[in-house]
Formats: sequence, C-alpha cells, structure tokens
Amino acid sequence: MVFIDQVSLTHFKSFGGSVTIPLEPGFTVVTGPNGSGKSNILDGILFCLGLASSRGMRAERLPDLINNNALKQGKASEASVSVRFDLRGWQPDTAEDGLEAPEEGPWIKAGQTEWTVTRRLRVAPGGTYSTSYSADGVPCNLQQLQTQLRRLRLDPDGSNVVMQGDVTRIVSMSARDRREIIDELAGVALFDSRIEQSRRKLDDVQEREERCRIVEGELEASRTRLERDCQRARLYQDLRQKVQLGRQQEQVLVVEQNRAQLEQLAQNSEQLSGRRESEQQALIQGQEQLKGAAEELAALQEAVKSLGEDQLIAVQGQLAELEAAGRELQRRAERHQQQASELQQQRHQQQQQRAELQQQSQQLQSTDDVQQRQLADEACRSAEAAVELSRRRLAEVAGRSGSWMEEQQERSRRRQELQALLGPQQAEAVQLDERLRQEQERQQELQAELDREQQGNGTAAEQLKELQGTQQELLQLIAKHKQRVQELAEALSLQQRTRIRLEQEQQQLERDIARHDSRRETLQESRGTGALRLLLEAGLDGIHGLVAQLAEVDDRYRLALEVAAGGRLSQVVVDDDRIAARAIELLKQRRAGRLTFLPLNKIRSSARGGGAALQRGGAPSGGGCLGRAVELLHFEPIYRDVFGHVFGDTLVYSDLQSARRELGRSRIVTLEGELLERSGAMTGGSLQQRSGSLSFGRANDGDEAEPLRRRLLELGETLVASRRREAELSRQLEAAQGEFSSERSRQAGVEAELAAAQRAHGPQVTRQAQLQARLEQVSQSLSSDQTRLQELQASMQPLRQDLEQLEQGEAASSDSADA
Repeated sequence: MVFIDQVSLTHFKSFGGSVTIPLEPGFTVVTGPNGSGKSNILDGILFCLGLASSRGMRAERLPDLINNNALKQGKASEASVSVRFDLRGWQPDTAEDGLEAPEEGPWIKAGQTEWTVTRRLRVAPGGTYSTSYSADGVPCNLQQLQTQLRRLRLDPDGSNVVMQGDVTRIVSMSARDRREIIDELAGVALFDSRIEQSRRKLDDVQEREERCRIVEGELEASRTRLERDCQRARLYQDLRQKVQLGRQQEQVLVVEQNRAQLEQLAQNSEQLSGRRESEQQALIQGQEQLKGAAEELAALQEAVKSLGEDQLIAVQGQLAELEAAGRELQRRAERHQQQASELQQQRHQQQQQRAELQQQSQQLQSTDDVQQRQLADEACRSAEAAVELSRRRLAEVAGRSGSWMEEQQERSRRRQELQALLGPQQAEAVQLDERLRQEQERQQELQAELDREQQGNGTAAEQLKELQGTQQELLQLIAKHKQRVQELAEALSLQQRTRIRLEQEQQQLERDIARHDSRRETLQESRGTGALRLLLEAGLDGIHGLVAQLAEVDDRYRLALEVAAGGRLSQVVVDDDRIAARAIELLKQRRAGRLTFLPLNKIRSSARGGGAALQRGGAPSGGGCLGRAVELLHFEPIYRDVFGHVFGDTLVYSDLQSARRELGRSRIVTLEGELLERSGAMTGGSLQQRSGSLSFGRANDGDEAEPLRRRLLELGETLVASRRREAELSRQLEAAQGEFSSERSRQAGVEAELAAAQRAHGPQVTRQAQLQARLEQVSQSLSSDQTRLQELQASMQPLRQDLEQLEQGEAASSDSADA
C-alpha cells in the first residue's frame, strides 16, 4: 500500500523555519491546541501535490502561504513543502506493460521504494510570485505530476483527501455520483479518462487532417494563380526587352545628334581662335600706344615741375591757410556780435532799473519831513512817560518796604519744606544710579560671556542644523522614492494584467480566425465537384471554374437566379474547346463522371437583347419586372457570353401574380423561386435547401476573418509593446527599490550622526540657556531700576521747579529793593 511517511515544511504558514514530520506506520491523528498548526500540515500536503487552490488552503493568494517572518519588504522570500511516499507495496498497472518512460518529466519506475515530491513558492521583491514542482529532483509541471499521482491512485478530483463536509456530501449524493467515486477508487475512472483522452486526440487528428486538406487546396489554388502570374511575368520580360531595345536605339540617335553638334562646336572653336589671335594683336598695339602715352605724360610732368610746380604748391598751401584763418575770424565775429547784443540788453535793463531807483528816491525825499516830525513827537511823549513812571515807582517802593520782609520770611520757610522733601529722593536717586551702573556692568559681562558661548557653539549648531536639513531632505526623498516604488509596482501589476488579457484575447482571436478559415474553405470546397477537383489536381491549364464560382449576386436575387440557372451552375468554364476535349478525355480515363464545359472561344449567348415582352413594348404594363437575369449578376466582362448562355432572355419578377400576366411571352423567374417557361409550363412550390448544392457568391462576400486578422496584427504589436513596457517597468522598479534601500541606509546614518551631535551639543545648549536666563534677570532688574529712577526724577522735577521759582523770586526782590 502506498502511504506518506514524511512531510517537510520550510517557511510554510505557521512554520517559520524548516520542520520535518515523520509519519510512521500506525500514525492516524495529529493533536494539539488551537493555533498550533495541525491544519497547516494537511494544507502543506495539498499545496505540494497540487490538490487544492489557495482558497482551499484558507488563503486569499499563494504568497499568503509564506510565513510572515520570512516576508521582508523589498526582498525575495521562498517557501517549500516536500512529501515523501513509501512505495514498497506498489506495483504498476498491467495496462502499462510495454509503455516507455516519457522523455521529459518524472516517471515512477517499477520496484522503486520511495518517491519525493517538492513544490517551491518564490515571491520576488516586486510582489510577483512563481511556483515550481519537482519529483525526485526532476522539474515538472502540474499535469505531469498529476499523471504520476494517478498511477498511485491519487486523483486530483478523487476522494483520497476527505475534507470537512465531504462525508455528508457522499452520503447525500445520488447513486450515480457515488458509483463514480467507487469507480475512481477501483481504478476504472483511469481507463475512462484514457478513453476520453484518446477520443480527444482522435478528434484533434481528424481536425488536423481536415486542416491539412484545406491547406492542400489552398496550395493548389496558389499554384494555379502563380502559374498565371508566371505567364504575366514572362510577358512583362518580353515587353521590358522591347523597351530596352527602343531605349538603345534612342541612345544611338542621341549619340549621332551629339556628334553633329560636336563638329559644329569644333568649327565655331576654330573661328573663335582666329578672332582671338586678331584681338591679341590689337591688344599688343594698344599696350604699346598706352606705354608711349605714359612716357609722354611723364615728360610733361617733368616740364611742369621745371616751370615752378613747387612754388605753385606752396602758394596753394598758403591760400588754404588763409581761407581757414578767414573762416575762424568769421566765427569769432559772429560770436562777438552775439555778445554785443547780450550786453546791449543788459545795458537797457540797467537803465530801466536806474530810472525806477530815481523815482523811488524822489518819493522818499517827499515823505522825509513828515516822518521826522512824527519821531520828535514820539520822543517827547516817551520822556514824559518816563518821568511819570519814576514818580510812581518811588511811591511804590516806599509802600512796599514793609511787606518785603514778610515775603522773605515766607520764602525761607517754603525753601526749608522743599529741601526736606527733596533730600531723601535725591539720596535714593544716587543709590539707584550706582545700582544701575553695577547692573549695566553685570549685563555687559553676561552678554560678553553669552557671545563667547554662542561663538563657541556656532560650529556645532551649524553642523546640527545641516544634519537636520539633510534629514528633512532625506525624509522627503524617501517619501518620493516610496511613492515612486508604489506607483511602479501598481503600474507593473496593471501592465501584467493587461498583458495577460491581451494574450488571452490573442489566443481567442487565433481560434476565431482558424474557425473562420475552416468554414470559408469548407464553403468554397462545397461549391465545387469531385470531377472538377480531379481536373485541377491533374494540372490541366485553362480552367476558370464553375459557373457558380464566377459571379456574385445580391441576396435579394439569389434564389431567383439560382433557380433560373438550374443545373447550369455546375458547368465548367474553360479557355477553348481544345481544353474541354482534353478534360473530357481525362474524365473518361479516370472514370470520374461527366461535366459540361463552356469554352470561351465557342460559347455564344442565347440572349437576344431582351425578352419578347421587352422587345414588343418595353416593360410590361402590369409592373413587377425587376430586369433581365443576366443584368442582376456581377461578373467580369469576359464571361458575358457564358452567363448569356446560362440565363438567355430570362426575366426576373417580384412575385407570381405579376409574372402570370407575361406567361407564354418570355421565360420568367420570381424572387420566391417560381419558374415560368415560354411554353407555358410553371414550376414552383416548396424549395428545400441542400447543404451540398451550388450557389452564387454574394456581392458582399469577403473574408470575415480579415478584421480579426487586422485586430490580431494590432494586438501582436500592442502585446510586443506591452511586454517591452513590462520589462522596462520591472527594470525601473528594481532600480527604484535599490535607490529606496540606499536612501533608507543613508537616513539611518544621518540619524545616528544627528543623535551624536545632539548629545555633544546638549551641555553647551544648557549652559547657554542658563546664561540667557541670568541675562534676562539682570535686564529685568535694570529695567525696574530705570523705571523707579524715572519716577523719582518725575516727582523731584516739580519740587526743583518750585525751589528755582523761590530763588528767582528772592533775586527779583533783591533787585527791586536795590533799585
């Protein structure tokens, strides 16, 4: 019997380290308190063997299965589970006799005593994860592993592991479901799955065979098309050779024309050479004449110089100097005239001032006598007043001599009172002055000491401030890097989801395109016959195809035209009667049936330009005629006689009621498929469509898969760009995480330096704070003393003023007494 004898867990769920659990024979139960990890052992077995999803193991995602202590921010982490099976009682199934081990993946050999399965879960720094399986150290995928587990009667959908609620489900299920479980345990389900797998493979082979057959047909059609292209290429080569020959002839004509022009240019060159020689001789003669004229000019200049040219030049120089002096004198004369006009104006102004002064002098002389009389009167009155004042003062002194003594006594008493009040205040003011002087000196000493402390602490404070600034910058930078890492992680996750969605859409498009291609090729093949396919495979040239394949028609007229054409849809169009004869001979040899051929060089249209009704009077009077059948088709002009032969003068009517009016006049077909012969015969009724019947192509027939192909091409480009973008985001995320880690390390170093600087700077700051507090106390005391001194001075000021007034009164009294 196969059983598990050992389970090894590493960083799986609650197991932080590596744990190996032996399961010896007779081991039946795991007990322990809640939260001790009993269920995690079973979850580990399910995880290792791939028998449950993450939710089945009580986790939202696979990374949640890794122990929390193993997960570190920005670092990779890994969990693994190994399950060892004891195979000493296991023998391979007899159905496996003769089977060879696969080239890839694990394989349990006969006689093997133990088998170990390991599954690893790795989480990358960016949050992405991957999982891998291995059996006895051989890497494999889940499907390969499950294949080996089925050999051990461990089916992923089986009942080897009974979870909570499974017993109730088995008891309450139907007899059929219960029988399936029994078949699975008995090994019958394995054969059923193999039968189903063989059927699927058979279907795949048949589908692949059908696809190959379709591809073969495409290749045959491509070969025919390429042969036609080859003929056109040969024709193009012939035409190109003719064009090259014409160009060569043209070049010969151009050479002859250029040769004639060259001869003409040679003659012109000889004529120009003769003219050049004559002109050179004329030039030499002119140069000789010029040389003689130059010699004659030099002789004349010598003669002029001998006749007094030096004196003439000297006179001309003096004349130029005189002209310059004359211009300078003229400028001075203009300036003197301007000064003379200014002096004239000043003289005129002075004369006006002189007249005004003379006028004022006359006015003053006229008023002089009156003023002298007034002054004399005033002097007389002043003398009389002085005499009267002296008399009154003498009387007052005589009357005041008694009261003066009383006033002096009162002033002495008042002076003593003021001095009694002023003395203590003056003493207190002197003490305050002395205290203020001492406090100011103390304040200066404390300020000097504080300045020395501040100067001594300046470097440390600057360093501390610099470290604090660096710390703030690092915090901001770390926040930016953290946000950048989060943004890149989100962008990478979004890009991965987008890539997965695009890959799924790409696979779906490929399946849709394959389905469309298969349907289109099957439809195209259904429109042909076996005999025509035989002719095409034989390589017979000149075959255009079936009549049904050479025209397109709108869906509205399809039924009517197919009924009107009838069996002629299966007739084959060829280039000429020679090809038709060869094809008939080939069909005889191969015993491939019969075909009707329409050679283009012999076929003649049976249409006479319109039906009898149209010939006699245009369109029928009753209406309903849609036109001639041959006019409702879309085909190449080369096939006009072919379709004229197929349809003749057949008319198309909208319904049977309108077509009956023309019965016996023309061959008519209705849109519903009723056929009225010229002889009067009428064919109609229910029309059954057959899947293999021939039909015209639609006017709007196109490759339905073309939009899908365009979308697939766009999707491929988008997917390439998405993968490139995903790789770029991964690179940026790794770089950003590296920068983030380095900035965090730098932040830790700066914080350590800042703490050390703060510890070293602490006593200095304390001493500076104490000095500052003492300085503030002295400043407060100084301020209060200054305030008290100002109050004393304010209170002494009235007393001093009163004392000064008394002294002034005494002085005034003494002066008056002396007077």
